Amino acid sequence: MIWWKINELKTQLSERKLSEAAKFSYLLMSVLLTSAFISFPISTYDMNDWAIGSGLMNLVLTAAGTVWLYRINGGSMGQNFLERYVSLSFVYFLRYSAIALPTLVLIYTVAYAVGINSDEFNAFDLIISSICLAAYYLGLSKHIRDVV
Repeated sequence: MIWWKINELKTQLSERKLSEAAKFSYLLMSVLLTSAFISFPISTYDMNDWAIGSGLMNLVLTAAGTVWLYRINGGSMGQNFLERYVSLSFVYFLRYSAIALPTLVLIYTVAYAVGINSDEFNAFDLIISSICLAAYYLGLSKHIRDVV
């Protein structure tokens, strides 16, 4: 994996010498960096232990889910993982969100009404976000498997 010398990477790409494993490495690093920025935002609210735990859980689930999908696709012997992952994850995310967002609104409305949740990040939030992320990768795995 090339970390800094972009011209070397561009040469490999233009000559189609970038292996499936190398493409996966770039995808995994991009996904993890994106997840880290989303999980640990720079903001004015206090990051309590539950929020930090949730951020770490998001990173673990993102890494595990991406590696799992890569293996479902055949690992280093698989083909077109990057194309499959990017295109299928985009469409699946739109479909998943159409179901997940209204469901989350309902869950949190009930949780606030019965006093399970508060304005401070807590165990309930960690559990719900972990379930949502795991469910996303589980659903996406079906679509990756369908095209392998």
